[in-house]
Amino acid sequence: MLSWNGTAGGLVLGATFSAVLLGIITIQLARYFATFPKDNMILKTTLVILWLVECFQLCCVSESLQVYFVQRWQVPRNFALTEATWEAATFVFCTVCASGAVQTFFAYRIYILGNIAWLSIAVQVVVCCQCVAGFIVGVKAEIILSLDAIVVKERWYVVTWLAIHAVADIFIAGLMCTLLWRRRTGFERTDTAIRHLIIFAIESGALTSFLAITILFTFAFYGFHITVLTLGIPAGSFCISTMIANLQARFTIRKRVAGISMPMVIMSPLSRRQKLQSVKGSK
Repeated sequence: MLSWNGTAGGLVLGATFSAVLLGIITIQLARYFATFPKDNMILKTTLVILWLVECFQLCCVSESLQVYFVQRWQVPRNFALTEATWEAATFVFCTVCASGAVQTFFAYRIYILGNIAWLSIAVQVVVCCQCVAGFIVGVKAEIILSLDAIVVKERWYVVTWLAIHAVADIFIAGLMCTLLWRRRTGFERTDTAIRHLIIFAIESGALTSFLAITILFTFAFYGFHITVLTLGIPAGSFCISTMIANLQARFTIRKRVAGISMPMVIMSPLSRRQKLQSVKGSK
């Protein structure tokens, strides 16, 4: 049974959190570009595209609020809730794009850290499954545009997508921690830096997987509870924020552990290629 608090209330709270996180991401991006101006252009372009995706999502969600509270202000609440807007359903595609890009970024870092191709490919397969499941949910939401039908008929699609999303996040965090732990050298400063990296990996993986699991069980048992949209709409922003925070971890760890040679994992994903190019150029 749909409720005004669960749908309209969740939409308002989700849009609010999404706007706040977009502001935080904007500040993070500004600091990142100022601190690491020499990072690979592909990486920086990807971050800008993800920022534009989140801006588009916020515009769509804001337009859906205008539809619910302005255009349908005379429609009885129970009737107004039965029909979703295409703008509101768009957040699913934006979330898939953001989470897929961020998880691919970490999959590449796993390859850089462990130099094990099949392990990175396995992670990427899970990420691709998550993206495919998410796009299926998004397409069905855009076609149906009925909250009742999504809860009753398409529930297992949403549950499957969220379950794969949580598995991917936990898989990535676990592999990052395991590979980092194996990189210990016995030197105090290097091991201290690695411990900080493990903490960053656990925190970022725990946050995104906690969101996915919370939304998963809430939707599975309660449908469109207020928690679903409150956490679901800004979920992509959380992923992007953790990615930028991970990139900025280089600066934080260098401040905490002065004079240490940083492991490859905290460098930008394509920094190894940049080094090779600079060596060739110097010759």
